[in-house]
Amino acid sequence: MGNEGHAIGIDLGTTYSCVAVWQDDHVEIMVNDLGNRLEGDEAFNQVGRYPANSIFGHGVFDVKATSGDTHLGGEDLDNRMVNYCVEEFKRKHKVDIGGNSKALRRAKTKCEEAKKALSHCFEIDIEIDCWYEGNDFYTTFTRDKFENLNMDIFNKCMEPVKKCLEDAKMDISNVDDVVLVGGSSRIPKAQELSQEVFKGKELCRNIDPDEAVAYGAAVQAAVLNYDCKHR
Repeated sequence: MGNEGHAIGIDLGTTYSCVAVWQDDHVEIMVNDLGNRLEGDEAFNQVGRYPANSIFGHGVFDVKATSGDTHLGGEDLDNRMVNYCVEEFKRKHKVDIGGNSKALRRAKTKCEEAKKALSHCFEIDIEIDCWYEGNDFYTTFTRDKFENLNMDIFNKCMEPVKKCLEDAKMDISNVDDVVLVGGSSRIPKAQELSQEVFKGKELCRNIDPDEAVAYGAAVQAAVLNYDCKHR
């Protein structure tokens, strides 16, 4: 199952997943999947409907609480960047391409790439050749600019985390580890705000946020087949 303190993900039988850390023979849970828009209650209820999917080791995997915003996800960051580019293009060329689906798709691809790049660099250029009617588009996004543009979204991401703690009636001091899941959790600002919520607690970084769910599903499959052992 991994060394003590090794982060794992647990699939509850839906595409909504919880993550946890096995430590000192017990598990503490914290959920933060920025790319997931399913209802938290739906996932939570899976425990009752499919208890076999919630067995961990030799006991029941106890989900303390779940919370989420179905209207919030990593895609919102992309769309905010796209809207910025559309407004910049309009300002420079006096043309509004907000209703052109082909142009918006091209911009979204570029903006998503830029968003990912800004997780490990401080500045990135967005270039779209012949974006509309032969006009090229060019702009530069710094990490600060990206964060300021999306600060309200980042703040909203923290609200379900706080609610989850409140619903679980769990003091922050009792949380063993915090594991961020989903590609957008690589964003430095998301990590920074998460640490603020947990009063500076270091985030668990020993598993790829894109692989946590797959790894957890593999662990769960092993548990259900009675082949999972401490290693």
